[in-house]
Amino acid sequence: MAGVEDAMVTKLLVCLANSYKHGGRCVAGIDPETRTWFRPVSSRLGGEVYERDRQCPVGGEPRLLDRLSVMLSEHCPYEFQRENWLFEDHRLWMNMGRAGWDEACSLAQCPETLWLNGCDSDRGVNNCVPFAQKDEVRDSLKLIHLDEVGIKVSPRLDGWHRVRATFQYGGIEYTLPVTDSEFVERAQTSGTGEYGLGESLLTVSLTGKYKDNNLHKLVAGIVERSRQETGAT
Repeated sequence: MAGVEDAMVTKLLVCLANSYKHGGRCVAGIDPETRTWFRPVSSRLGGEVYERDRQCPVGGEPRLLDRLSVMLSEHCPYEFQRENWLFEDHRLWMNMGRAGWDEACSLAQCPETLWLNGCDSDRGVNNCVPFAQKDEVRDSLKLIHLDEVGIKVSPRLDGWHRVRATFQYGGIEYTLPVTDSEFVERAQTSGTGEYGLGESLLTVSLTGKYKDNNLHKLVAGIVERSRQETGAT
């Protein structure tokens, strides 16, 4: 029997991730009232959200800090990804305006660390968690506030650019791939090299198991204070 948690519900989320995933997107946000993460997922094997699913009648593609009203039909956690909720097919997502920088900062969390550390993969630093330790993980999304972030843009064989974020959190160094769709698309025109961001909010996501038998940490959303204050798109 379905519990109260599984009842259909419409949630207002501050969008904090619109990230590339399996040919679709991973969209996630925080309910500003309960400060709870929600990741609307589809019934597809990977849960990815296609373009037709996520478009809003007003505003189109969800952007970070958009307020999204999404109808969710069932809580469907998968292992440590407890934030997953199945969204109701054929129900339009609604754009209810935008959150400001101060409100977004109020949603930032202060975790001691970004899950387990000490495991690196190629081009990364503290970017993995061994799959064998997945039972020590309790969630898959964190929003952190940083004073500065380094960005590295390097070429890939397919003509696109690889984008990584380097930063320090809790005295620990991290180098993580960036999958924020808008940020990655901007990086394609900026050219390769390294540059810095000022004060920013980062949504860090933990994936399922990769072929290397690790869970991987990704920067799924970047909100730069300077861009919000100037109204840059």
